[in-house]
Amino acid sequence: MTSFKKSRIPEIVNKYQTELLADWIKEQSAANTLRQDLLKASELQEQSERFIRLFSTALQSGKLESISGPEWSSMRSFLDGVSRTRAVQGFSPAETATFVFSIKQPLFGKIHQENSDDATTLAEELWTASFLLDKLGLHTTTAFQKTREDMIVRQQEEMLELSTPVIKLWDGILALPMIGTLDSARTQVVMETLLQRIVETGSEVAIIDITGVPTILKNSLASSHHPILECTNAKDGIQRARSDQPKIIFLDLSMPGMNGFEALKALKADPATRAIPVVINTSRVLTEKERRELDQNALAVISKEMRGTGEQVVAQLCSLLQKAGLG
Repeated sequence: MTSFKKSRIPEIVNKYQTELLADWIKEQSAANTLRQDLLKASELQEQSERFIRLFSTALQSGKLESISGPEWSSMRSFLDGVSRTRAVQGFSPAETATFVFSIKQPLFGKIHQENSDDATTLAEELWTASFLLDKLGLHTTTAFQKTREDMIVRQQEEMLELSTPVIKLWDGILALPMIGTLDSARTQVVMETLLQRIVETGSEVAIIDITGVPTILKNSLASSHHPILECTNAKDGIQRARSDQPKIIFLDLSMPGMNGFEALKALKADPATRAIPVVINTSRVLTEKERRELDQNALAVISKEMRGTGEQVVAQLCSLLQKAGLG
């Protein structure tokens, strides 16, 4: 078993700091993961010098069995900073982790040089060095991933703000066009943005254009305490209809693969699903031919042509649920 306390790695790193640094920078410069377009040679030199210095200091503590202790806090903070910087600059996870892993070869060379006459000690020292550098590399990758995740969340928040434009139509009148699905996060952003603009402009009227009928539909079904099965394509929906036998099917006309017209024909042609009421839910403007075709096989059609307030739309949905025996 390896004895961390008997390791000479702290001594070796301290003894060969200058040579290790020179060999390590050569190793990084020769690697195909070096991004000279993103990192200047002077920055690489500075980061490498600081790594060697902090690595040597932490090793002198003798705590080689773990990098989670206070002895390694400065090294962890430094790697966190390197990871954040490189994530923002556009480095990949592999390119960032290579910063740590590329010191293995120079360090292994010095360890071999100091223990060439003792195979057992050499093996133990190489294992210890590899253990430490793997831990530091993993920490670097974890910090990099955390930064990338934070960036994605921030970008999503910015996109939510951009997707809720509040337009001033006239003095005292604002309009908020809504497209897509309203989840709780987006609803909060919408309301905060709208209220802020109302305060800024002193508007008395706010027009909210909700094209997302599926949101009203889903909320209405949820409020009636009926379980909802959702499928993102017609093929899966037909299969679930056969196996689960729902009381009613709400079918969108625009879906990947098989469209709603084809799905409706398939449902009505199958004895297992023929009797299930189908309500067509679509944002497209239907032609007379399409309307007739749907009226022959569907219980009702909820389309962009629907008129009325939100309460009227909900009332119509409740009426459809009652017809399907779900009232």
